[in-house]
Order: sequence, then structure tokens, then C-alpha cells
Amino acid sequence: MTPIEFDVAAAIAQKRGIPLREAHKLVGEVLFTSDWWEMTEERVRMFRKSIGAVPDEADMTACLTNPVGDENVDGVMLISLIETFHFNHNPLYTIGMYGLNYGFDRIRVPTPAFMGQRVRCLSTLVSVEDHPRGYTVTTDNLLELEGAERPALTARWIVVLVTPDRDKAWRAAQA
Repeated sequence: MTPIEFDVAAAIAQKRGIPLREAHKLVGEVLFTSDWWEMTEERVRMFRKSIGAVPDEADMTACLTNPVGDENVDGVMLISLIETFHFNHNPLYTIGMYGLNYGFDRIRVPTPAFMGQRVRCLSTLVSVEDHPRGYTVTTDNLLELEGAERPALTARWIVVLVTPDRDKAWRAAQA
């Protein structure tokens, strides 16, 4: 495996954001609106290959013979984009924190999305709760589909954002 070339020290020095301890002040506010992201054929096919949803590895008959054809974007891919948008745009930040995916609620895919279309994420902070290892952060995420009246996806995402200080105390209590 090739190591990822990434200068962690430089990234941390450049990172600006809202400290998690102040996040509760933003409940009900839009955290971010992402840039538009094109669902290119290459990206969609890479996603399908990564989950084994390709003719070599799975029976794709139903997918390839349906009325919308092979160009539709799977709802699971749309869900996975929420994490990408949060990595790139979420302003909540504390040095040394990391996220643990707790789950999704209220996922809906009201409008089909197709290769070549663009989506962007509007993320609204629903709640910030204390957690023994940091904070449980809940966001409502709407993936707008460029040019469409209805979104491609809506989902509530719950993440435990682990902070170094609370995680250290939690681990000590577990020992």
C-alpha cells in the first residue's frame, strides 16, 4: 500500500473552526453549505466497484434492465457523500478530535440522481450533547440536486466527536 502524502502539522496549523465546547451556540443554525460536487461517471463506477456492485461480482440484471438505466446514482452513494462533505466543510473542530459514526435516522431519497448531475450539502446542527468520550453531534443534511425542486437526499446523521481530554478520562475509567 502506498502511504498517503499529507502534512498533518501544516493541516492542523491552517485549520480554523469553531471549538466543540462552543458548538451548542449553533444549534438550529446552518453549519455549512458545501461546494457543488459533480457525480461523474468515473466516481459513480468507482463507488460501485468498491462495494462489489459490478457485473463481475454481483448479479446486476435488475439494475441494468430497470427503466432508469445504468446512469442512476445509488442512494447509498449519496449517503456516503455526507461524510465527504463534512470532512471538507464542517466548521466544528478541536485539535486531536476524531469522529465515530453513531448512525443515521430519517433517511429519504425523494428525487433520483444521475451521473453528470451535481449535488451540494446543506448541514444544520440539530443538537450537541455531552458524551463520556466527547460530544454527540446530530446534524440534518440535505443534498440539493442542482436544477431540481426536491433534494436528492435528506438524512439526520449522529456522530460521536471524541476529544483528547474526555477520551483520556474515559479510557482511564475503563481500566
